[in-house]
Amino acid sequence: MESSCLVPLLGLITPNWKWQAASGKGSFFYERKGSQDRVKTSLDGSITVETGTANHSRLVDFSSIQGGVQATWPSGTAGKLSVEQLSLMALHRDGSEAIRASLDQTLTLEKIGKGEWRPGGQGVAQGSIRYTSWPVGLFAPLIFPEAKETSLLGSASGSIQVRSDPKKGVFQGQVDLQMPDFTIDLPQVQLKDHEVSLNAGVTLGEKGDLDVPKVSLVLKRGGRAWLDVQVEKESRPALSAKGTLDLAVLKDVFTGWSDYLSEGNMTLEAEVGDPKDGARTIGYSAVINGFSGGASSLGTITGAEVRSQGILQWKNGLQSIKDAELSAKSDVGNLSVNQMNWVRDGAWAWGGGRFSEGWAAWLMNRWLTPARWVDGDVVAGAGFFQPGEYGGSGEVDLSLLDVRLMDDMKKESVSARLNGDFDYDKRTKSFVFKDGSLTFSTYPNDPVEIPSLMVGRHSVKAQVRGGVLDLRGILAQTEQIRNAKPAAGVAPTPEEPWRIDFSASLQQVLVEEATVGPVQIPRFRWGPEGILVDPSVVQVKGGLIQASVVQSGGVDQPVQAKVVMSKFPLGAILGNLITDANGPIGGWVDLQLAAQAGKPTLEELRRSLTGQGTFRLYQAHLERLPSLAKALRAAGAFLGSSFIAGSEINDLGSNFTLQGKRISVPNLKVSGTALSADLDGWLDWWDQTLDFKVRLALTKEAMQSSGQLQGVMTQLIGSSNDYYTKIPGNARITGTLADPKVSMDVGKMLAEGGINLLLNAPTGILQGAGSAAGGAAGAVTQPASSILQGVGNLFKGF
Repeated sequence: MESSCLVPLLGLITPNWKWQAASGKGSFFYERKGSQDRVKTSLDGSITVETGTANHSRLVDFSSIQGGVQATWPSGTAGKLSVEQLSLMALHRDGSEAIRASLDQTLTLEKIGKGEWRPGGQGVAQGSIRYTSWPVGLFAPLIFPEAKETSLLGSASGSIQVRSDPKKGVFQGQVDLQMPDFTIDLPQVQLKDHEVSLNAGVTLGEKGDLDVPKVSLVLKRGGRAWLDVQVEKESRPALSAKGTLDLAVLKDVFTGWSDYLSEGNMTLEAEVGDPKDGARTIGYSAVINGFSGGASSLGTITGAEVRSQGILQWKNGLQSIKDAELSAKSDVGNLSVNQMNWVRDGAWAWGGGRFSEGWAAWLMNRWLTPARWVDGDVVAGAGFFQPGEYGGSGEVDLSLLDVRLMDDMKKESVSARLNGDFDYDKRTKSFVFKDGSLTFSTYPNDPVEIPSLMVGRHSVKAQVRGGVLDLRGILAQTEQIRNAKPAAGVAPTPEEPWRIDFSASLQQVLVEEATVGPVQIPRFRWGPEGILVDPSVVQVKGGLIQASVVQSGGVDQPVQAKVVMSKFPLGAILGNLITDANGPIGGWVDLQLAAQAGKPTLEELRRSLTGQGTFRLYQAHLERLPSLAKALRAAGAFLGSSFIAGSEINDLGSNFTLQGKRISVPNLKVSGTALSADLDGWLDWWDQTLDFKVRLALTKEAMQSSGQLQGVMTQLIGSSNDYYTKIPGNARITGTLADPKVSMDVGKMLAEGGINLLLNAPTGILQGAGSAAGGAAGAVTQPASSILQGVGNLFKGF
């Protein structure tokens, strides 16, 4: 057959190759008799073709190909493989030998079962195949069925030798392969111009099993070996494997691994047992020096020494891990995981572990935005995790040691131990924690028991019992997370109604400004159906909170609410809600409230809520609330008075009535070291609108500290021996809590004072008073506006 016929045909089979010439003559004979197949072939020809790609072209140019094969083999489960004749000679165009195959006499193997063979025949048979500069691209589709003929490129030289001795029942083979320019181009593997050296021995034993007594594989890039593996048969039924690996090259070879590996040198030793029921047991020990890497979403670990050892079971893939140990040392600290076990389609289990601050940060920081892991270790006790089709379950035991998420060393750190069982259902996005406990290092003998905790889509259900809940470190270290604002330009997610079902019976709860307890809350429920609180008591030394919101007649019946607070620490409430306060708020709160509504829902409260009560906040630092502090500073700056700017507001109280959305406050009194105020008005708790009439009074020290007020007020009000001197006239606060509007009736102020203020006031003290003596109402003075706005903003804290 000449080139004019063969070249187009071969071009269709291998479209990426450039066939130039192909011709030959020969014969092919095939027959089947019974369960034996027989073939006899001969060939005499030549080919010229360029394989590979434009950048990696490999010319195959055989000026002569001569050979023949005569063999029989079984088509069933038993029979004989007999190679009676094997001869092949191919020459390159320059006359050098490309391949030579020969067999000195008939080689026979007897098939004794599925996949089992043993040597047969009459005498010792030896055969060999020697090849030089053979293009491996020719065999790529045979090795990787989905690969193209250009997926493997390079030239191979070496030999394959076999020896069969039927008397000793031994069949031996030896493979030698050298490839100076090997290239792999596959989606998962990229290998460019590597040197490959492979030597392997194969033995077929008397029982038909195949042994590999020794294998040596070396891969080089740029003349430097980055993979060197030696496998050798031991005297006992096992294989010994040793090798070294350069991870910096490995990440370039396996696409996608660069996200996890950067560099490092690994040394591996392993012992592979003989198969039992098709499975092999592998004991390994690995050390990586100079490891750098890690998922990009977690950050990078550099210069670590990583060690691991354990036992693996392999059968058509990894089946189990037993008693694995993992440790790592680096400049960010140490890591260890002990007695790790895993079974395919089963559970992960571990005996313990420890993650220093650097490794904990590497694992956790992606979840802590905007805060970050600054300091502290995580210690893991024994636990397990059983994955399932729709989630998983397990047992966890974690201890946090001096954990900090903020650089401020004055803030309390977190040291606590959490253990219990958990379940996660990814279909409902629900997490259940049960039979757990939370123990703080400051109270090691007073754990908080957690019989159940369920967190789902906009729902929380929890029970806590027992000892001491120390929230000081938790609240201090999560301040940045709790105060985080949504990212700019991100539309808020539509809110689903939350449901909360909570009960607590605790000895103590510790927050930054108070120790509270005992706490008895039989049940608290909040959701679309309303708010319900079984009669509950929270105590402190000398004070308490008693509260209940109940439906005595059952569902859809009127609700009765009662709240009593007696000398309860105000800082325990506001100090952890208003985290940007300018210091501890301190003080106490007294409150009495009795109210009723048709139902406990928000809509029904807006419509039918009625009630009355009294409240007082005293001995507190209310000026540390951000809005009030800002107003006081503005007033002090305008009046030139540092005393007013730094004054305290420490007492606030009134009686009140409730009617639907409106809270009416007829006599709210506010007092401090520089000023006092009487307020009369109302607040809409639903839309936070307000309308208050205000009368102000200043201390003499406050007036004397201001050069702008002193002369005017002396003319306006004369002398007084009272602690607070009232400023004539009324102010009015309207608008909303977020944006209060303050105005003052200047005409009434002048009338009450009995003089023409415009004759004595410095320019700009009263703005908009008009041009006539005793002019009409105008805008409030800037200092009064600042002070009154601060009083209005005070309500933001409640």
